[in-house]
Amino acid sequence: MPFTNYTARLAPGRAGDPFDIAIAKDDISLIAAFPQARQVSTIAITAANATTYTITVEGVAVSFLSDANATQTEIAAGLRAALMNDPAISGLISVVAATNLVLTSRQAGLAYTIAVGANLALTATTPNAAAAAVPFGAAIAFDPADTAGDSLVDDREQGGALLSSLLAGSAPAVQTFTVTAENAALYRITLNVDGTPYVVSVISSGAATTTTVATQLRTAINTTLDIPGVTATGTTTLIVTGDPGVSLQAASFTNNLALAENAGASVSTLQLFAGISLRQDTEESGGLVDGYSPHRTMSVRRLGRVRVRIEDTPTKGAPVFVRVDTGSGTIFRSTPADGCVRLAGWQFYKVEEGGLAIIQA
Repeated sequence: MPFTNYTARLAPGRAGDPFDIAIAKDDISLIAAFPQARQVSTIAITAANATTYTITVEGVAVSFLSDANATQTEIAAGLRAALMNDPAISGLISVVAATNLVLTSRQAGLAYTIAVGANLALTATTPNAAAAAVPFGAAIAFDPADTAGDSLVDDREQGGALLSSLLAGSAPAVQTFTVTAENAALYRITLNVDGTPYVVSVISSGAATTTTVATQLRTAINTTLDIPGVTATGTTTLIVTGDPGVSLQAASFTNNLALAENAGASVSTLQLFAGISLRQDTEESGGLVDGYSPHRTMSVRRLGRVRVRIEDTPTKGAPVFVRVDTGSGTIFRSTPADGCVRLAGWQFYKVEEGGLAIIQA
């Protein structure tokens, strides 16, 4: 009976393509609104009697005439009133007056020009930062400063941050244990790694030393349990280190061990990672970027399968690491490397042609 090899006629896969075969999935919506910031300008005031003070915002000049007993507070209040009374300016910025003036754009990503006249000085300016496009197939994180929730984030917030922006340079978790040598004794540590408990348990020999016990514990972590995202080192002590972005905590341990150092990860992907940005045909039709344009609603897969770009050759079931030192969070691999963080709960499902693979959670 004739048949058609339909797979040969399918369009080639691309990063960010959803892969929905026989598996539950969970997609959420976020706004591509990172790393936008509001422009802030601080103006210092030199008090002078009977003097005209002028500020120009977006080409619109406003002035205030000080009285015969001028103070910084009086001049600041007068300039603020002049700025807020002009609709072309008040709709663009907000102004706080004290002994100086602080002008803030009303919308993140919206820049304004400013110039000041005599007896005024721009002492500090936080530049406007517009949102960036988000590539398809990128690792997306929640902004820890965002309080708008985890569904549709208001685009005045920084909801859809690239994982690389938040995790680059994050300190790895390190836990160091000192060992008391006891013959034929039980040594046990319960390690919580990204919320999953791992019990490390060994019995020392009849001629135990700190070195032999530390070696047993190190082997149990690295080889016997092979805890993902965790490496044990040390000679007479046990040093347990998590990969960047891995949450690591000793929940309990026996009395013949002591926790000498407990440096927790500064940021954990378990807490911040939102998912992978999915490719949408509606975005492609715009033709401007191969991803989500700034301030567009983007679909993010946090449970299910999705295609990503890879830089090594993963095996099925291998852990997923994303490269953050490139600034895009779009390159994935299956083994630890400098500049990479592990995505807790994700693993490789299938390798495809063209430098692509399918990952799943």
